[in-house]
Amino acid sequence: MQALVFLLAEDGLFDEAAEWTERIARPAESGDIYAYSRLAYRYERAGNLTQAKIYFRKAIGAGLVDCYQDLVRLHYEEGDIEGARRLYAEAIEAGETTGPMMRAEKHGEHAEADDLAFTARDHGRTMQPLRLLLLHRLQQPNTLDLGTALARKAIDSGEAFMVKGVADALSEEKHHHAVDALQRIFGEVDDCG
Repeated sequence: MQALVFLLAEDGLFDEAAEWTERIARPAESGDIYAYSRLAYRYERAGNLTQAKIYFRKAIGAGLVDCYQDLVRLHYEEGDIEGARRLYAEAIEAGETTGPMMRAEKHGEHAEADDLAFTARDHGRTMQPLRLLLLHRLQQPNTLDLGTALARKAIDSGEAFMVKGVADALSEEKHHHAVDALQRIFGEVDDCG
């Protein structure tokens, strides 16, 4: 059915594509909620930003909170800065902090980025923002110290397993300085009991 939606959208038959998307996404336990975001991207590609925003909203309502990033982006592209800010606040409340977190990090607001990374975790949503921020910092030579401090904070808050996963990923990518720094932190933790 998703292939049919794709073909209908490619032919510009968006009303029919929307009908099939609703059929795909709706069944309570077996629905494909990603159908909403896929149709939203097709609307966006076709230049219909109004419908794209509607379907990103439906995707968010179905549980795909990462679609907030796309919705915020569309508002920014249309010049609706106030709407984008409201959506940021809404996204953070829903536990989707990746976009705001990385923007804060980019602007050097590291404490704000840390807070946003832990917000998603503390809301019981996901560890992904914290993991992403940790990887980002540890891969950059100029933020290695910030990364190791964040790793220590994560370990102290009970996320040693996640930090170990980050260390494994960095080892595979040959980021030896970061891996050495993390090993020192784990050594200190072991020494402290």
